[in-house]
Amino acid sequence: MGPIDFSRIRTREDLCTQLVAVFHAGGWSVHRLAAAADLSPATVQGILSGSTGLPRTETLRAFVTACDQDPKPWIEARGRVVRATRGTPTGWRRGDESAARRLTLPTQTWLPVAEADPIALGVHRPRSDQGVNSLPPYVPRDADEELNRILAEAGENGGMVLLTGDSTAGKTRTAYEAMQRVLPGHLLWAPPPGADLRELPAVIGARAENRFLLWLDDLEGHLHPQGLDPNLLARLSAAGVVVLATLRESLYDLYRPSGEHAAIRDDNLQAHLVAQAGSRVLNMAMQVEIERAWSAEELLRTAHAPDARLQDALANHGPFGVAEYLAAGPLLWQEWRGALRAGGRPRGHALVAAAIDLARAGMMGPVPHEVVVEAHYAYLRSAAHLRPEEETLGQAVRWATFVRLGSTSLLVPDAAAGTWRVFDYLVDEAQRKQGFPAVPESVWEIAEREATGSQRRGVAFSAHAAGRARTAERLFRAMWEDGEESGRTLGVILAQQQRYAEAEPLLRSAVADGDILAPGAYGLLLTQLGRIDEAEPMLRWEAENGLTDKGNVALLLGDVLGRQGRASEAAEQYRTAAAAGSPYAPLALGSCLLGQDKCDEAEPWLRKAAEAGDRYAAPRLAITLIRLGRPDEAEEWLRASLDMGVTVHFIDVSHALTERGRPEAAEKWLRAAAYSRADAAIALAMRLLGEGRFQEAEPWARKVAAHGDAEGLATLGAVLCGQLRLCEAEPLLRRAAEASNTKGTMFLNFLRDEAEPTLRLLAEKQEVWAAELGLFLMSQQQFEEAEPWLRRAAEANAFSTDGSLASLLGQVLHHLGRSDEAVAWLRTAVDRGHMEAARHLGSLLLQQGHVEAERWLRLAAEDGDMEAAHELGYHCFMADDRLEEAELWLRRAAAQVPQARMCLGVVLIGTGPEHIVEGTELLRQAAEAEIDPAAFLYGDFLCAAGRPEESEPWLRLAADAGNSAAADKLAEVLQQLGRPEDLEETQHLEETQGPASEP
Repeated sequence: MGPIDFSRIRTREDLCTQLVAVFHAGGWSVHRLAAAADLSPATVQGILSGSTGLPRTETLRAFVTACDQDPKPWIEARGRVVRATRGTPTGWRRGDESAARRLTLPTQTWLPVAEADPIALGVHRPRSDQGVNSLPPYVPRDADEELNRILAEAGENGGMVLLTGDSTAGKTRTAYEAMQRVLPGHLLWAPPPGADLRELPAVIGARAENRFLLWLDDLEGHLHPQGLDPNLLARLSAAGVVVLATLRESLYDLYRPSGEHAAIRDDNLQAHLVAQAGSRVLNMAMQVEIERAWSAEELLRTAHAPDARLQDALANHGPFGVAEYLAAGPLLWQEWRGALRAGGRPRGHALVAAAIDLARAGMMGPVPHEVVVEAHYAYLRSAAHLRPEEETLGQAVRWATFVRLGSTSLLVPDAAAGTWRVFDYLVDEAQRKQGFPAVPESVWEIAEREATGSQRRGVAFSAHAAGRARTAERLFRAMWEDGEESGRTLGVILAQQQRYAEAEPLLRSAVADGDILAPGAYGLLLTQLGRIDEAEPMLRWEAENGLTDKGNVALLLGDVLGRQGRASEAAEQYRTAAAAGSPYAPLALGSCLLGQDKCDEAEPWLRKAAEAGDRYAAPRLAITLIRLGRPDEAEEWLRASLDMGVTVHFIDVSHALTERGRPEAAEKWLRAAAYSRADAAIALAMRLLGEGRFQEAEPWARKVAAHGDAEGLATLGAVLCGQLRLCEAEPLLRRAAEASNTKGTMFLNFLRDEAEPTLRLLAEKQEVWAAELGLFLMSQQQFEEAEPWLRRAAEANAFSTDGSLASLLGQVLHHLGRSDEAVAWLRTAVDRGHMEAARHLGSLLLQQGHVEAERWLRLAAEDGDMEAAHELGYHCFMADDRLEEAELWLRRAAAQVPQARMCLGVVLIGTGPEHIVEGTELLRQAAEAEIDPAAFLYGDFLCAAGRPEESEPWLRLAADAGNSAAADKLAEVLQQLGRPEDLEETQHLEETQGPASEP
C-alpha cells in the first residue's frame, strides 16, 4: 500500500475508502482489530461499511492507532470533512438538476400507491393459526372519516399527516388503506430509516408532472438532521408532496412532552430542548390518533367481516385491541415473560430483555448481534437460579428469532446486515407496565458507546428524558463535534443546567450558521440572561419565520417588550398569542392592560383567565374590580384565590384598597398573605411601622429577617430604629446597606441624622434612654462617650435589675483601661446574677495574674458559657501538668467555639500518635471556620506529613489573613513544588505583614 494523500480526503466516503485500504493492508479481521483497538466488532464493521456515518474522533484515533498509523493526519482529515458537512445547505432550489442527479433515487423507487405492498410498507403480518397467510379484510376504523378528509386536503395542497397510537394499534394498516382510498394515483417512496432526504425537493422538482407521497412508517427513524426537518417539510409541502407517517405514542410523548406550553411560559429551557426539529415537525403535522382498544362500533363492524381470523380475534381478544391480537403481540409478550419459569429459556429471555432495554435507551430499529449479546450478560445474573449456562447462545437465538403463528418473532433478524430488531410491541408493553425494571446502567453504557447515526440521537433524547443529563450532554457534544447535530441542541442542554456561559456561544453560533431552529432558543436564553434588547430580534424572527407554536413565541416576545416598557407593543403580541389559542395569553394581556390602567379592557381578559382556572388571574381581577369601584365583587375573587393558596399580588390589592379609602380591608388581605409570603410580611411590617404600631410590626419584621436577606434585615432595622433601639438597629441596617439595599441605606442615614440626636435628647431626661444611648455608643466602639450614659443608667438600675447594665459598664471601663473600676462593676453584675459577667471578670483577673480568675471562669463555664469553657481550657493547657483538665473543658467548648477546636487539636496531637487523626481533623475544622492560626497549623502539619500539595491552600489562607509565619512556610512549599513563579507574590506578603505572630 502506497502513502496516503490526506489532502484528497474531502468527504465521508473518501475517509471510509482509505480506512478500508488500511484495514486490508494490515491483514486484519474485524474481531482482531476490534480487540486491538478496544472497540466493539459492530463499531469496526460499521466503520468499514460506512453505515455508521462519520466515526467519532476517539473512535477514529483508536482504529488507526491499532493499524499502526499516526492519528494526527487522520483526525485533521476528519475535521475537514466535518467542516464541509456543516457547510452543506439544508435544501436545494426546486428544479436543481445537479442536485437531482446526486441523489440516488432510481425511477423504480417511486411506484404508484395502488401497487404498494402493505407488508413491505410495515403492516404487521397477522397470526396465521387459521392456515391463511394473507392480510385479513380491512375493518373500517372510527378515525377513517377524519383521516380521509385530512389526507384529501394534503393531496390537494401538500402537507404532513401523522397517525399516532400504541404499537399494533393498527396505525400502519389504517394509513395504508387510507392512501389507497384517497390517493391511489400518487407516486410513493418509502425510504429506509436514516436515509438522507435533503435533496428530495430537487428530485421532485425535476419531475413536476407527478404527484408524490413520502411514506415514513416509524417516523422516529427519519427525525435527524439529514432527514425530515421543519425546513424540508415546509419545502415538500409547498411542492404539493404528501408526507404520510406513523409514530408510536410513547415516542410521540418523548418529542412532545406534556407541559411544554407551561415550560415555555415559565421561561424554562426544558421546552426548547425537546422543541428540536422533531418536535417542530410534529407541530406542522395534521395528527390522527388510532386507539389501541377498539370501540363498540368497530367491534360491531368486525362481527360482520367474513373472515375466520377476524371472528377469532373478536371472540378472544379480551382486554386487547383486535389489531393487537391479530399481530400476536399479547401472545409474544406472555411467551417472553414465561421464559423465566423453571425449565424455560433464561438465556433467550435475557437476549430479548437486552434488545428491549436497548430500544428503551434509544437504540430503536436494527441493532448489531454483537451489541445485543454483550448487553444480555447483565440479565443472566438475576436468572442464575435457572442455570442459563445450560442453554447455549445458539439455542437462545433460535428461540428468540423463531416466527410465531406466521406473524413475527421476538427478535426480527436481518441476516445480511447482521442485526436484530426487537418486536416493537414488546418495547411499548414494557413502557406501559408500572413497576417494570429500569434500564440497567450497563445497557446505558453500551447504548452510549455503540449507537451511531439516528440511533445515537435517539439515545441522547432517551437519556435526557430519563434524567441522565451527563449522558445526553456527552452524546449531543459528540454529534456536534462530528457535524451530525447543530450546536443548538448542546447549547440548550447546557442552558437548562444554568451553564449559560457555555451555552451562549453555541446558540449564537447556531444562529449565525443559519439553523432555523436556533433563534427561538437563543432568544429565550438571552431573556434569561437579562439581555432583553438582544433577545427581541431573535424572538421577532422566530415569530415571523419560525415553525414553532406562534402563540408561545408571541407570549414570550410580549414579555420582553413589557420588560422594555413598551406596553402597547406587548399588548399586541399578547393579543396575537390569545388569537393563536395560548392558554396563558388572557392573563398576560389582562395584566398588561391593567398596568396601563385600562381597567375596562383588562376586566374581560382577566375574567376569562380566572374562569378558565388560571390560579394567578383571580387577584389581578380583584384589583381591576376594586379600581372599577366594585370592591364587594372583588372580595369574592380574593376569597377564591385564598382558598387556592394563591396570595401573589395581594400587596397590590392592599394598595388598591388603600387608594379607595378602605384601610381596614387593605390590612386584612395583606395580613392574610403575610403568613405565606415574605414580601407581604415586609409590606405589612412597614405599614404598621408607618402607623406607629411598633409592637405589632416587630414580629413580622423578625420573621422575614430570620432568612438573612437584605430586605428582611432592613425591615427589622427600620422597625427597631422607629423604637430608637439603635444599638440593635444599626448592625442590621449596615448589613443591608452593604448589600446595596435601598431601604437599609435610607434608614441607616435616618439613624445617624435624626434617630441618634433624638435619642440624645431623650437620654437627658430618662435613664432608660440613657441606657439605650450608652448601648448604641458602645456598639459603635465609642467607649469614652458611652461610659457616663451607662454609669448613669447602671447607678439608677434603669432598664433591668439583673446586672446586665453593670456588666456592660464593666466591659466599657475595661476597654478604657480602668481595670479596678471594671472589676468592681463586674463583681456587682455577678452578685446580681449576671453569669456572662463572671466570664468577663475571670478574663480580666486572668490578665492581671489574680489566682481567683479561675474561680470566675469555672463558675461561668459550669453555667453553660462555652467561651468561658474555652478560656478555662486554654488556661489549663498553658499551666503545667493540667492537660487532662484542659482537654475536658476544650471538648465541652469545641462544638460551639472554633478556637476551642484549634486548641483541642493541638492538645491531642501533643498527647501521642493515637490522637493525631482526631487532632488534625479538629485543626481542619477550625481552619474551615477561617481561624487563620488553625489554617497555618493544619498546613504546617500536612507539610510535615509529606503532603505539600494539600498544605498549600491552607497556608495561603493563613498568609492572606496576615500570618507572616504562614507566608514563610508557603514560600518553602512553593519552592518544593517547583513553582518559583509564585514566590514573588509570597515574598510581597512577607514584606507587607511584618514579623510573624504567635499562632
